[in-house]
Amino acid sequence: MRRHWATKIWLLGTLTTMLMWFGCEQKGDMSPTGTTRQVLAYIDTLTIDPHWSHRRRCDSGSAYLSEANEPAVGEDVRFSVTRGRFGLRSDTTVRSDSLGRARSVYTAPTDTGSVVVRAELLSMAEIRLANVMVSSESVGEGLLSVWTEFDTLFADNGVSATRVYARLRNEAHNPIGGANISLSTNLGTVTSPVVTDEITGTAVAILVSTTETGEATVVARHGAASDTARVAFISPAAASRIVLSASRLQLAAGIDSAVITARVYDLNDLPVVDNTVVFFTTSQGSLTAVTGHTIDGSASTILVASASTGVAHVSATTGGSVAGGVDVEVMSGPAGLITVSAASSELFADNTSETEITAAVTDNFGNAVAQGTPVSFVATGVRSVNPARLARTVSPAQCFAPVWTPVRPPLQPR
Repeated sequence: MRRHWATKIWLLGTLTTMLMWFGCEQKGDMSPTGTTRQVLAYIDTLTIDPHWSHRRRCDSGSAYLSEANEPAVGEDVRFSVTRGRFGLRSDTTVRSDSLGRARSVYTAPTDTGSVVVRAELLSMAEIRLANVMVSSESVGEGLLSVWTEFDTLFADNGVSATRVYARLRNEAHNPIGGANISLSTNLGTVTSPVVTDEITGTAVAILVSTTETGEATVVARHGAASDTARVAFISPAAASRIVLSASRLQLAAGIDSAVITARVYDLNDLPVVDNTVVFFTTSQGSLTAVTGHTIDGSASTILVASASTGVAHVSATTGGSVAGGVDVEVMSGPAGLITVSAASSELFADNTSETEITAAVTDNFGNAVAQGTPVSFVATGVRSVNPARLARTVSPAQCFAPVWTPVRPPLQPR
């Protein structure tokens, strides 16, 4: 009789376990990584650009991350290689940016042969591999390209200037560092020579305006390799005042944008003539256009918020000393990441012990969310969470809630 009862109990326990396992599998609760995310990220592609060569430093493979066919932001990716190094190590961990892309810089070994690149998405334990050949190909004179930060400058006798970039790479498109680049121009003045850096093979020079108008042809040379860039020097327009306005004075970091409009007045305090060139700059973020032409006295551009918070000061000028400006505040975006920690990992089950739970709340770009953002806590296996501490964040990024332990009944002696 006892055997039958034991058998029945064993069968009932086994059946219950199988049903619970099946239910968890259907809900995705038994993921091998233990993640609680509702949408799972994965490595979409692993690209190597450019192919690495002997003793040259260059951009490493880029891991593009996706989440429900959208870029996965803020995911940690560990790159490792069989030979060579990232900085001083053979591995490095990089967080994906707003495009879902994680990138690093790799230094090839001094010997040739195949290198295995490994990219691991830490939250999902997903791994991608790629093979790269390190060759002994000589550097040679290389491929030279040159471009400028701005394609238009005012001929205002040295007030206006632009950066000139010259990049040198070998035939395998690996950067060549430590190379001298000579530059020349038919208008204005340009710094020369300049030296390329080891990481990107790029050198930076400055082209400064004079009083002469026309088209400046900037020529960069390295050995037999050369390339040109052109910059227009235009006459400044006389203006008595420039008034800037923004369609929005507050933007969410990395998400929002605002239309910046410059209203330009001449010496008679009337709107300037059409097609007057207005030059825009910003201290933070980016502009879709750095120059604009007036229509009925107004010219516009678009300010795109940076990924970091702060104040973007946008200014505009038509050349000369008159300028206008407007400030746009870049604030943190909506809550995207929450990190929870406890002041103590163990408590006495005495009905009085407590610990403080801290939730650090940031947007998808790591900026602390605004003070007063609501945060809710749910606790299991404890008596209560203090509701007075749950309503809102008490500092720009953290919310605290004390938690008490339950009292378990004492064990009864046998």
